[in-house]
Amino acid sequence: MIYLLGGKNKTVSRKAFLDLKNSYEPDQVHNIALDSSLTLNLKDKLSARSLFGGKSLFVMELGRDWKKFETLLVESLPAASGKELDALVFLDSSVPKTSKLYKVVTEFGGQVMVFEEEPSKELWQFLDALANKDSKLAFTLLHNLLEHGESPIGLTMMVAYLTRNLLSALYKNNLFESLTPFQKKKLQAAVKLFTESELVGLYNEILGVDMALKGSNLSEDLILTNLVFSYTKKRHEKTAT
Repeated sequence: MIYLLGGKNKTVSRKAFLDLKNSYEPDQVHNIALDSSLTLNLKDKLSARSLFGGKSLFVMELGRDWKKFETLLVESLPAASGKELDALVFLDSSVPKTSKLYKVVTEFGGQVMVFEEEPSKELWQFLDALANKDSKLAFTLLHNLLEHGESPIGLTMMVAYLTRNLLSALYKNNLFESLTPFQKKKLQAAVKLFTESELVGLYNEILGVDMALKGSNLSEDLILTNLVFSYTKKRHEKTAT
């Protein structure tokens, strides 16, 4: 699988970039610095699947001068379209749909996530519906987001973001303390609907969803529908004795 991330919204694109990297085992992530001394053997690197055990991720992080590497990337990235290796290209800028890089990623079934603006109001409403276990609203918003072209992997990353925040509210850790008073208030109300084991289980399920979206034959709609079902499932309250 080939991933292309970037956009003017650097905060969101950087978070998506780190979330995707962190979904792999540390020893399976290989950073490739594209400079004048390392450009000639990029295709060979991306073709050397048998040298690595398990699923590997090759990361290429580029600045605004990415266009000087475009021809090299267009010629080399198709080598990463198999099942044993993934390639992630992160751009510190926008990438036009008319560019050769954008076209080759989509041509070979890759995922393009370009964050030009703040996440939509509907996406935040979807996360709120999950946090409040409002299944009817969550399912409606999920299908609206997918119909309007929201990236399934991008949606999964945002659900992972929500889950980490709920866990931070449960543990009262440094992440929670860094949030705004408004965010804290919302999370403290929502986290009461979940047990610790539920949240840990959901986070592990999200990792499975991420893997399924990368390599499963199941439809993306079905995979995310199952995740929403798990998230909004009501906990059985203990009866008084």
